[in-house]
Amino acid sequence: QRICAWSPWSDDRMLTPYGSVGQPAQGRRAWPVSAFDKANISVVIPVCPGHGKYLQDALDSLLGQTYQHWEAIVINDSGEDLTKWLHGFPFARLVSTSRAGRKGPGKARNIGIAAAKGEYIVCLDADDILLPTFMAKCLARNPKANEYVYCNHLSARDGTGLDLGEFREFDCQGLLGE
Repeated sequence: QRICAWSPWSDDRMLTPYGSVGQPAQGRRAWPVSAFDKANISVVIPVCPGHGKYLQDALDSLLGQTYQHWEAIVINDSGEDLTKWLHGFPFARLVSTSRAGRKGPGKARNIGIAAAKGEYIVCLDADDILLPTFMAKCLARNPKANEYVYCNHLSARDGTGLDLGEFREFDCQGLLGE
């Protein structure tokens, strides 16, 4: 129930994913199938060692978006086989950094950005998730400007629920120095 309440199809039945149980919306014979062929947003997900186990939650949060024109690029910087974590996510494009060793999250993100086809980029760590309206709200905030959307985040600590973590002032030089 908790997952269904969070999902966008709890408010808009036309967003229900293919293969769901229940009567399809508007007299259709089946639920709509997302093609993922017209990506406007590329979601770049680097995976570092030990973080493959979180990947399914990150990808599930993409499936739960109210905005559906995105692609998922998973960058394997873990040196581990991520195949078992990608079952059920055929839309996720897997790119590996190299067999010569880890490159780090910054380099992994750059590799993912180079592979991106979307007009916009969202960087998402494998152990993070996006709330269902994240992409729609970002596009509504800044649909055509050549700028960044920089937002607050929610943190779950010790099972106490979600706390608002406010962002620090954006500092491009600090970002480049990481």
